[in-house]
Amino acid sequence: DGLELLKEAGMTNLLNDNSQLEGVWDEANEWIANVWMPQAIGAGLHRFAHILSPDLFAQLSAEFMEDNSKVMPEEAFQLRLFNSREEAEAWLQRS
Repeated sequence: DGLELLKEAGMTNLLNDNSQLEGVWDEANEWIANVWMPQAIGAGLHRFAHILSPDLFAQLSAEFMEDNSKVMPEEAFQLRLFNSREEAEAWLQRS
């Protein structure tokens, strides 16, 4: 799965491009916060750049995901939202 790939590749940064997503995905946020994020951190992920969709409902869900990520210690995990791929890549490269 994706987490195993992160671990095997030794990836510490991940770019998630949701620029084409439409609609609400709040139901997934609880699973992301309680299951995926801790496992991703355990696999070595430190920085997660999320590219926003222009869709308002998808943006609200992404903001909810970002809020959920703040329970993780920042030195262990950082999640940031971006409007463009260029901004996201620049942030990931600064690590």
